Amino acid sequence: MRSLLSVLAFSSAVIVGVACATSDASIDPPPAEQNATEPPAKIPENATPPPPPPPPPEKKCVDTCETDEDCQNSCPAAPSGQQNCCDATKKCWKAAAAVCPKPEDGGQPPAY
Repeated sequence: MRSLLSVLAFSSAVIVGVACATSDASIDPPPAEQNATEPPAKIPENATPPPPPPPPPEKKCVDTCETDEDCQNSCPAAPSGQQNCCDATKKCWKAAAAVCPKPEDGGQPPAY
């Protein structure tokens, strides 16, 4: 009987040991899950920011114009109270008026 008790005691110890061993395996998540919980990488505080984008190219009047709008859309902005206008020779010029004169109204305007 003593040997039967010894065998039962030993079997119980083995069963408990195996049960504990299998429950310990589920405590640590797999490496893929561990990486998923890490915070994203931070940019170092002393990192140099990227350079600003280059400025847009400077506006230049069209070589020849058909309408005042051609000059207003292509030339650098006219100061307040002035307009970029197209003359009878199809060249842009800056009129010192809020509205462009008609090409036939006033002879040759000054060159732009």
